Amino acid sequence: MNQDGRVVAFSIGLLALRLVIGVTFFAHGAQKLFGWFGGPGIAGFADVLSLHGVGFGMPVILAWVVSLIEFVGGILLFFGLFTRISAFLVGIVAAVSLGTVYWGGGFFPPDGIELPLIKLAIMVCLFLTGAGLYSLDVGFAWKPRKRAAAAPPPPPDEAGQGQE
Repeated sequence: MNQDGRVVAFSIGLLALRLVIGVTFFAHGAQKLFGWFGGPGIAGFADVLSLHGVGFGMPVILAWVVSLIEFVGGILLFFGLFTRISAFLVGIVAAVSLGTVYWGGGFFPPDGIELPLIKLAIMVCLFLTGAGLYSLDVGFAWKPRKRAAAAPPPPPDEAGQGQE
């Protein structure tokens, strides 16, 4: 396989990964935000956070933040828009839930770390790789602009001293 074929295959793999994880986080965010798919809604999710001692003193605010990150992040990941930022934020949510809710619950579902760990690993991968060719990110120039280089020092004069 030539280099172009590898890039295409790599991008198709990232597309599949983004589509699945995007739908997953969208659905989890919708459960928390709107109570869709049998979810608790914001009030119920805030109660769950309080039950686990994760509210950091503000369970309702944290419930809104987490829910919005999962919901909007899932949509952005699905389309491959702002992928690295989305993966970073969703990855933080995954890491915090792994460490506070699932840690100590063993490895296997429903209370174990297996699924949150997989989600966190996917977020790390998407953060490091970006969205790939088949994404909305490709249409934007997210590359940082080169800063103007500092002016070079003046050439030395005959005595070897810099001119000012």
